[in-house]
This record gives sequence, structure tokens and C-alpha cells, in this order.
Amino acid sequence: MNQLKRIILINSGKVDFYELLLDGNIHFIGTQGTGKSTILRAILFFYNADARKLGISKEKEPFSEYYFPYADSYIVYEVSQESRNFCVWLYKKQNRLCFRFVDGPYERHLFIDKLQARLENQVIENANKQGYKVHRPIYNFSEYRDIIYGANKSMNRFNILQNSSYHNIPRTITNVFLNSSLDGGFIKTTIINSLSDDPFEINLDKNRHHLETARNDYRDVSEYLLHEKKAQNIVSIFNGLLKMEEDKKELAWKIGAAFNYSREKERTLQDEQIAINQQFADQQIKIEKINLEFSTDQRRVQDKLAIVKQDILKANQKGKEYASKNIDQLLIEHAAKPDYEREQSQIKAQLALLTANQQDIETRYQTDKQRLETQCQQQILDFELSLAKEKEKLQQDSTYIATAFYQEKERLLLDQNKKLEEQTSEKITIDKKIREVEFSIESIQKTPFLKEEKDKLKNDQRELSEKKQRLTSQESHARLQKESTVKEGEKEKELLELKSNQENEKLLIKKKTLEMEISQLQADLQALSGSLLEFLEQNKPDWNNSIGKVVSREVLLQNDLQPSISDGRDLYGLYLDLGQLQPVQLSKTGLEIKLSKLTDELKELNNLIQQNLQEIHDQKDKLQKKYNKKIIELTQEIKECEYQLEKTGIDIERCRIDLAELNARSENMKLREIDEKEKEKHNLKAELYKILEFIRQIKQRHQNSIDELESRKRTQEKKVKNLLTELTEKIESNKKSITEKFNTQIKVLEESRNTLLKEKGVDTSEIQKLESQLEIVKGKLEAIGKNNRLIIEYNKDREEYIDRLEDFRQNRKNLENELEHLQQRHSIRINK
Repeated sequence: MNQLKRIILINSGKVDFYELLLDGNIHFIGTQGTGKSTILRAILFFYNADARKLGISKEKEPFSEYYFPYADSYIVYEVSQESRNFCVWLYKKQNRLCFRFVDGPYERHLFIDKLQARLENQVIENANKQGYKVHRPIYNFSEYRDIIYGANKSMNRFNILQNSSYHNIPRTITNVFLNSSLDGGFIKTTIINSLSDDPFEINLDKNRHHLETARNDYRDVSEYLLHEKKAQNIVSIFNGLLKMEEDKKELAWKIGAAFNYSREKERTLQDEQIAINQQFADQQIKIEKINLEFSTDQRRVQDKLAIVKQDILKANQKGKEYASKNIDQLLIEHAAKPDYEREQSQIKAQLALLTANQQDIETRYQTDKQRLETQCQQQILDFELSLAKEKEKLQQDSTYIATAFYQEKERLLLDQNKKLEEQTSEKITIDKKIREVEFSIESIQKTPFLKEEKDKLKNDQRELSEKKQRLTSQESHARLQKESTVKEGEKEKELLELKSNQENEKLLIKKKTLEMEISQLQADLQALSGSLLEFLEQNKPDWNNSIGKVVSREVLLQNDLQPSISDGRDLYGLYLDLGQLQPVQLSKTGLEIKLSKLTDELKELNNLIQQNLQEIHDQKDKLQKKYNKKIIELTQEIKECEYQLEKTGIDIERCRIDLAELNARSENMKLREIDEKEKEKHNLKAELYKILEFIRQIKQRHQNSIDELESRKRTQEKKVKNLLTELTEKIESNKKSITEKFNTQIKVLEESRNTLLKEKGVDTSEIQKLESQLEIVKGKLEAIGKNNRLIIEYNKDREEYIDRLEDFRQNRKNLENELEHLQQRHSIRINK
């Protein structure tokens, strides 16, 4: 439903800005001077567009001065239709009120900027920027009413009703607005009074050709509608086919785009896979290198740590071994050796003093004793000499084992270095080949494949793009020409309508004057029934020369005077000379003649109006045909441009697809060559990995050989050491046996000496006591002498191991920390 939705007053009616939403529930309540009448008159002016019928008294300012005191005083009416809104903009221009239709809804920023009303050109400029067309100014209120009530077909976008005979509607609205009583009777009376009682005649003879034309037009329209339906079906089916073709093209483009995207994605993923494989191989090489370095460093530290641990173990074993031999007591005894030697000398001196008188017995005793001791020492020496070769052989075996171990170790090291040099040389060669392959891959990646074909397609694509640009420019130019032609046609049509409206307005004014005169004559004729004039014409034929000179028109037409004829010649007792007076020119015949004449004039005027309308219609048709021809030509040109544009777009797309396929082919060629190089690189890296693995195996085998050699050396050394221990124990056992045998003989010799001395009167008990002491001291000295080698070895071992135990432990801790640091660094480097 079309209706007035909103009214906005800007610098109008004594207010700066006022906006009122007319939603059907508006009530005006307030005291005098609050603006109720101001709003009502502004709303009423929208419907009747008549400043004289707004109920404004003469004492107040006219409508135009009150509502539009400034150049930026506006009233904006927003009208709501079913699917759109538009605005009617009312303002004063060149001291005349004018309307403008704005083809868009009301927006405040179009008319107001920073609390100030915009000027006319600013409003139009902003509306055009917003995409709203602002139509020409309308100064003629009748034209405005024709538009909003639907009588103007060219502007039917802006109507609120569809009624060409709308003239009674503004009257009804005006009567409703200007009266306070709204009961049913008043509204009914208002509508009746608003209806026009002007006669309306249709000249069928004159309009016969219009009826024939309408009949022919109806027949043509019926035939057209019949064919239009078929044409619409054909167009619909053809549009469906076109849409299917467009969908097929779009689908093909999407499939091609998806295929190209997938192929590009595949190539990207292949490149990424190659890069990842390369990174993986590089990382593997780095990891192998790091592992190799770590293994070397770890082995080096572990070897040092094993030596230190062996030294600590040996130092602990030596300490325990010497502790089990009571080395501290032996050291104390060894430190007391000079005291024992002095004590031995003193005891020998005392014995010599006691046996001084029995020197021969003592000498013989000492001689025999010395002989026995010498024999004992000789037997022990002979036994040791008998085993010396075996001991020397064992010592030589120990030396040979050590020498053979170091020789074999040196040989294994030389063999390993020789093999490593060979593999290192091969590794350097393969690394060089890998770098050459990588350089070839980079060269292939930078080399453009199928360059000439690509350049040709790009050149074709560029030419097609230029052609498309030219066609686009041509199409835009044709559209602008078409739009300009349409506007020019509309402008000429508007000028024609304006001229026609001006002529018709004069004729309508004249027609309205005639209608008013005819209406007055008809009213006068109707008033003749029972009037004084009718009585006089019937009873006093010469009334014009008597009463007709002194009576008024109103009295003659009065029908309630009840006239009668008398014999007197006077008028109410008064005699008048009427010769100088003119009679009233009023008679039924005269009125009928005048009415007939005016009616004929009105018919001629209606015929003239119809003739003007027909001429205007014919001129419009001629004008329409004139511009339609140009518009059709321009439309055909636009369609041709659109067709060529579509064809060019297809050619461009075909070039793009061909170029994409060519790019794909070139990429495939490049990828094939890169793949071949990558395979070659992969094979070289596999060979490099084998070489690195072989180097690791060589080092591992070398280490295993060293470990096996050391194990064999330790086994052989242990065997020789056990044999030496057994030989030493055997020597010590035989020495002990020989010593005990000779000690028994010496004891017998000593008893024999003591017997002889006792017979000579010598105190043998003192001698035995001293000799016992001497034996004790001698035994201690012998024990000290036996432990001399042990003490020497102890001092050596103490210097090399026992006293350095804390240093060994500190070295072990440092090496363990170094090994842990190596492991941590290795983990960090691997995780990178």
C-alpha cells in the first residue's frame, strides 16, 4: 500500500528541524502555539498542493513565506510503496515553490551536514553519489497532483493512487483536514460536496475512430499476448540453455582451475618431498658425522677413563695387597735395621769377649758354622740358578707379549688408516659429484622450458586483453550514448508535455470558465420555475419597458413573491418616468440561447482539447519512434559488443588454459629432469651412506680387534704372571727347606761347641743367651733383607699408584663429567 510515511521540516515553520513518523497512530494534543496546525497544513499541502486551500487566514503569513523563509528551508515527504520508498522535496526556488522527486528513501545526511542544512546543489550531488536520481523541479502544482494521483503515466513510479479522475480526492482530503467534526454524517456530506456535478459528455461520432483503433489495438494486443506467451516460453527455454552453457563453462573452468590447482599442489608437494628427502639425507649425514665424532670422542674419553679406573683399581689392589702383608710394620722394621745391625755387632763383641780364652774352639765353631752357611747359600744359589733360565724365559715371554701387542696394535692402526684413506678419497669424490648434481638441479630450476610457445600465448593473451578493453570501451560508449539518447528523448518529451500542459492549461481555464457560466445559466433556468420572471413573461409580455427597468435580477428569479396583476399603472403608489432606464436583459429564451451558445463553445473547446491531446500523442509517438530507432541501434551495438566480449573472454580463457597446460608441460619436463638428477643424487647419497657405514664398520672392527688384542694380552700376561708366582713360591719353599736343614746342622754344631766350652769352664748359659739374642737379631735382619725387594716395590707402587689415588679419582670424575657433557652435546646436536 502506498502512503505518506514521514514528514521532515528543515528550517521551516519556525523550527530548525522536526521529523514526524506517520504510522497511522498519530494524535496531536497541545495548547495553542505548539505547532499542531503547522504540521497539519504541511501534511495537507502534500495532498492538495494548493496554498489557498490550507485554512490560512488573511491576517497570517502566506504559506510560502511562513514555511520557506530561507533558501535552505525544506519540507521533505517520504512515501512508502510496497517494495521501495521515495521522497518529495518541497522548497522555494527563484521565489517560487517547486517540488522535486528523489528516487530513494529519506536519509538525514542528504539534507543536513553538521547540524546545518545543505544547499540545493549539495543535496542533489549527495543524492547522486548515493545512487538516488533527483528529478527536475516541478513548479506547476497541477502537474505535481497528476504525478502523485497517477494521472501522469511517465512518472507513475511516484504515485500514491492510480486514478486519472482524481480531482475530487484533494477536495475531500482538504475538507477533512480543515474541519474538526469527524462524525459519519459530516464525512458523507463532505464526500458528496466534494463530488463535481459538471456534466461529462462523450461524442461517440468523434471518438468512433478511437474505438476502432482501440478495437484493432485490442485484437493486436490479444494476438501479441498469444505470441508473447510462446515467445516467453522460447526465451525462457533459450535462457535455460544459455544458463546451462554458462554453467557448463563455469563448471569446466572450475574443473580446470581445480585440476591446475591440484597439479600445482602436486608439484609443490613433490618439491617439498624432494626438499624434505634432501633435508632428511643431509640430516642423516650430519647425524652420522655427529655420531662418528661422538663415538670417537666417547671412545677416547672411555679409553682414558678405563685407564684411570684401572689405575684406581690397581692402586686399591696394591693398597690392600701391601696392607695384607703388614707393610706398615715392615717399614718400621726396615727403618730399625741400623739399630739391629749395631745390636748384632755388640752381641758379637760380647761373645768374642766371653770366648776369648777358648779361641780355637770358637774359631773352629765359627769356621764350621761359616762353612755350613756357605753351603746353605750355595745350595740356595744353585737352586735359584737352576730355575733362573725358566724365570728369565717367563720374563722374556712377558716382554714379548707386550712387544707383540704394541706391534700388532700399530699394524692394525696402519691397516685402518689405509682403508680409511681409500674410503675418504671415495667419499670426497662422491661429495663432489653430489655438489655437481645439486648445481645441475639449480640450473634446471632456473632454466625456462617452452619459452617460445609461452611467449606466443602471452602475446595472444595480451592482444585479446587489448581487444577486450577496446570492446569494453566501445560498449561503455554505446551505453552512454543510449543513456544520453534516452535522456534526450525524455527531455524532449518533457518539453513537449510542458508545452502541451501550458496550452491545455489555458484551454482548461477557458473550459472551466465556460462550465461555470453554463452551470450558472442552468441554475438560472432551473430557478425560473415559479419565479417572477416566468409570471411576467406569461402575464405581462411588455414587462421589460415597465417593471423590467426597476427590478433586479435576483427579484426576477425569486420564486416566493406570489405575483398578481392589478389595474394600476404605478408601482406601490409611485409614478416613475422609466424612459431613461434600461430594462433588465433577462429572459428564458435569452438564457436558453446563451446556454446553447456556451454549450456549443464548450463542445468546440473539448474538441480542441481532444485534438491537442491527439496531436501531442502523435508527436510523442513520432518522437518515441525517432528515438527508439537510435536506441535499438545502440542496443544492437551493445549486444554485439557483449557477444564479442563474451567470445573474447572465452578466447582469453582458452589462452589462459593453454598457457596453464603449457606451464604444466614445462613444469613436468623440468620435474622429469629434476627427478632424474634427484635419483642420481639419491644414488650418490646411498653410495655415500654405504661409504660412511663402511668407515664406521672399519672403525668398529678396528676397535673390536684392539679389544680382542688387549684381552689376549691380558690373558697371556696373567698366565705368565701365574707361572712366575708359582716359580717364586717354589724357590721360596726350597730355600726354606734348605735353610731349615742347615739350621739343624748349625744347631748340632752349636751344641757341640757349648759342650766343649762348658768342659773348659766357660759359662755357656750367657753365651747361649747372647747367641739367642744374636739369632733373634739376625733373624730380624734376614727378615728385613727378605723384605727389601717388597719395600722397594712398595715405594715404587706407592709413588706410581697409592699416593696418586686421589688424583686418579679426580681424573675419573673429570672424565665422567666430560663423557656426560659429550652425551649432552650429542643429544642437543641430534635434536637440532
